[in-house]
Amino acid sequence: MQYPTSKSQIYEQAIKRNVTLLSYTHLHFLLDFYNGNDLQKIWETGKRLALLNESEHEKFHVYWGEIDKTVCQVIGQDEGKLKEYKLLEIEKTKQIGNEGISYWKNKIAEFNQLSKEEAISLLVKSEKIEAKIKTIERAIKTKIKL
Repeated sequence: MQYPTSKSQIYEQAIKRNVTLLSYTHLHFLLDFYNGNDLQKIWETGKRLALLNESEHEKFHVYWGEIDKTVCQVIGQDEGKLKEYKLLEIEKTKQIGNEGISYWKNKIAEFNQLSKEEAISLLVKSEKIEAKIKTIERAIKTKIKL
């Protein structure tokens, strides 16, 4: 899941209902450094933020700043360490994205090498057109008692 990176009702609702939103990176960080400490403070982030002026409730940086601070406090790690984790995750995401781009560019090159007939055949298969025709034929051949 990707959370909004600006104002959003999701943060306001999380605060009002005391629902804790965590990113994958927060979970990874928690799992790597969890030392048996009580996690209650993390689950009560909404209650603490509810004390702020309501105009602050929709702001993503207010919510995530509190989550970052609280997660680090609970597991006894510096916020700089969490920032390192976040940067590493961004780099991994970029790497995976670049691999995906490379894969699809290679697919385009492969498609460009196909003959017209091969390309049409591949398109018909990918759209499952023949299966759709068979489904329609079955439907129109079905005898209905009136």
